[in-house]
Amino acid sequence: MNYDDWKLASPPVNGDVSPCCGDPEYSETCNDDGYDMYVCSICEESFDEPIADYEYEERMREHYADMMMDERRLGL
Repeated sequence: MNYDDWKLASPPVNGDVSPCCGDPEYSETCNDDGYDMYVCSICEESFDEPIADYEYEERMREHYADMMMDERRLGL
């Protein structure tokens, strides 16, 4: 792709991802009670509903910030 094509290309579409590992591929199943459940294709963990990719990235940033604060507090 040359620069002109890249410059004119539309931005990537934000999609839904699994809340466990951020994988955009998951399958939808129905449990015994009739509720929709989703299963991640990588870690095979089930979850209630997918989240937006920007929300997953924000959760990861917050988690990283919490880990860094713990390391500073403990002096590691």
